[in-house]
Amino acid sequence: MTAMSIAFRLVALAALLISVASPSLAQTYVWSLPAWLPPPPVPADNPMSVAKVELGRRLFFDQKLSGPSYISCSSCHMPEHAFSDPRHPSVGVTGGKIRRRPPPLSNVGYRETLTWADPRVKTLEDQVHQPLFRAEPPEMECNGHEASIVDRFEYDPTYHRMFVEAFPDKGGKVDFDQIIKALAAYQRSLISYTTPYERFRFGGERDVLSQSAQRGERLFFDAKLGCAICHAGATFGPLADKLLPGAAAVVYANTGLYDLDGKGAYRPIDRGLLESSELREDMGRFRAPSLRDVAKRAPYMHDGSVASLEAVIDRYAAGAPTLAAADKFSPLKDSRLRGFTISAAERDDLIAFLRALSDEAFAADERHGSPFR
Repeated sequence: MTAMSIAFRLVALAALLISVASPSLAQTYVWSLPAWLPPPPVPADNPMSVAKVELGRRLFFDQKLSGPSYISCSSCHMPEHAFSDPRHPSVGVTGGKIRRRPPPLSNVGYRETLTWADPRVKTLEDQVHQPLFRAEPPEMECNGHEASIVDRFEYDPTYHRMFVEAFPDKGGKVDFDQIIKALAAYQRSLISYTTPYERFRFGGERDVLSQSAQRGERLFFDAKLGCAICHAGATFGPLADKLLPGAAAVVYANTGLYDLDGKGAYRPIDRGLLESSELREDMGRFRAPSLRDVAKRAPYMHDGSVASLEAVIDRYAAGAPTLAAADKFSPLKDSRLRGFTISAAERDDLIAFLRALSDEAFAADERHGSPFR
């Protein structure tokens, strides 16, 4: 046995003894939520703990998690942009363009399905595999580098201690199962619920929502515009979580962005739900996103093809024409996108309401940000 391995075994033993002597290190995670919002569901094989969330947070912001060691999860999920990416398109570890925008992560633990267009991915543990190991295009490029990535953490004293605290039954032995579970636990902790709208609607703070935003709220829920058909519930997204007040079913919709062949075709590399269902009618259908913090997440649509909230509203008001021509409509466009009439003042009110869905306290919370600052 080498001197180095003996040293690290001693570190592991010391950390294990500390974790046993100090229950607070591995204590069950306590959700601090308002009465109207239950905690998200947690898999039985990955219970929450303070230590696991802290480990996941550190891994999320650490470039050592990528194969070549120079990109992190936070490179494409930036806290200041509601854990999304303002770049269009995002760029993977090898410089390749990512075909779809990184979905925002606030309240991601409540979502019944994850990703833009694969309803088979239902847990954060399953989803984490995609950015870590997807080959085309590579994002984190962990595949082929698994052993070296594990070594980076197993032989780092800080990480060694944190892994022992988060997974005391493993005795400091690191593997990707633990890495994935820690990342998932951290993401489940990213709960946002103190927007001006919620403080107004649920907290009784009558002065936090402007008159313009209140008018915009009425427009948002008006059947004439139909916004709430696809964006409803506690997170203004299709969650299908019956625990949440007003939650909607998961919605996949073709918003008519492309019609490359006169039959509704999207780009061969980005065909939406069709890629998993193999049904022609699913061409170009993508999951309707949550609208929480939407004002921080420009550009919009699954591929970042629409630059601003104003442009999104104008496009839907016009009946969702293709990006190529304002008078052309895809035959596969969702029938709910019928168009509507909206004045400039009403559009301003609607945008004021959408801006009121931004949670500044969540964005400023140091528990969600990088531990390396």
